[in-house]
Amino acid sequence: MNLSIKPVSTSTVPLLYRLIKQMAFEEGQRDLFTASYEQFSHAFLCDHPLVFGHLIYHEDEPIGFIVHQEKFATYLGRKVFYIEDLYLGKYQHNSEVFRWLLEKIEHYVRDADYCRIEIRRLEHNSPPVDPLFSAEYHPIDKWKIWRKSLT
Repeated sequence: MNLSIKPVSTSTVPLLYRLIKQMAFEEGQRDLFTASYEQFSHAFLCDHPLVFGHLIYHEDEPIGFIVHQEKFATYLGRKVFYIEDLYLGKYQHNSEVFRWLLEKIEHYVRDADYCRIEIRRLEHNSPPVDPLFSAEYHPIDKWKIWRKSLT
């Protein structure tokens, strides 16, 4: 399978925006998708980006994306690669593609001197769990996420 990953650029932000909107619809969260294209463009392309993105291609066809942020591990004093969203379109449940992507991410993260990778996973319509376990990812049951919406 001929797969590649390319960073989001000025010319590909519209594609990323469409794919994220598609993901929200497929996850049954259409009503939660309220971001404007201008908000997206600014978040990814401003002088100090709030978020980073990579598009995933099968040959020349865009099939998905990864959106990530940097977090900080206070006890370690090092940066953490936090995956906010990972979407593989029609390959969403393909363990081979997901495993390939995890390997690519790990190589990138090691080269960029991150101390760990974190990912949250929506239980339905998400990539399969088996590749996460086989790549030595482990669920963290010790914390719960608490959220207060400000919108």
